[in-house]
Amino acid sequence: MTCVVKIAPWPLAAVLAAIPVVAFAAGPYLFQETFDDGSLDGAATVAGEWAVQSGALHGIGMGGRVDYVATTPIGVADYDVSATVRLTAGWASAGVITRFADRANYYYATLDSRAVGAGDPSRSLALYKVSPNPTEADSLLSGLLYEGAYYHLLAGVAFPAQLNQSYELSLGVSGDTLSVSVDGVVMFSAGDFDDALTVPGAAGLFSYQTDAVFDNWRVQARKGNRK
Repeated sequence: MTCVVKIAPWPLAAVLAAIPVVAFAAGPYLFQETFDDGSLDGAATVAGEWAVQSGALHGIGMGGRVDYVATTPIGVADYDVSATVRLTAGWASAGVITRFADRANYYYATLDSRAVGAGDPSRSLALYKVSPNPTEADSLLSGLLYEGAYYHLLAGVAFPAQLNQSYELSLGVSGDTLSVSVDGVVMFSAGDFDDALTVPGAAGLFSYQTDAVFDNWRVQARKGNRK
């Protein structure tokens, strides 16, 4: 696995000043769910306990368990997965998933309050690849075997996420590049030149050790090339 990382600095003012605007032609929405009707339409629970309450989806990932929901496989190569994410506990992780094939093969972007508590805030906003195989590039939390899979850290930055505050988290795929955005600002990108990125897979959400709250879950195709 070869990974090339581009990272934006924090705070936000520095991000806006340092990152050139890269525009993508927006394609159609492939999936949208606001949970306003009290149901989870077009997606299914892969693992764990989920509940739609008060117009939002709650991933009740307590007790050291990772909970997932996922759409049916997405039929296009390049797309963005985004959702409003809110952490409600101080030792927790939650985020969005792309290229989900099964519980041992996918990529995910996470807001992770555990990284701060562990003394490594540089992973509080992070991008991971999950695969059944270890690599030589595995870092502190990467390389741990969990539920039959290894977690490989591709990129991460310090991000001052606050409990009970909502953030729009987005994970996009274009060719062999993945990009992570918060509230519309691209925070970093990473290239992973792997066959896994050629398989569209499904889009998903996950929650770990917290009752994370999700809303406005969307999957949107990217149309054409970079402008």
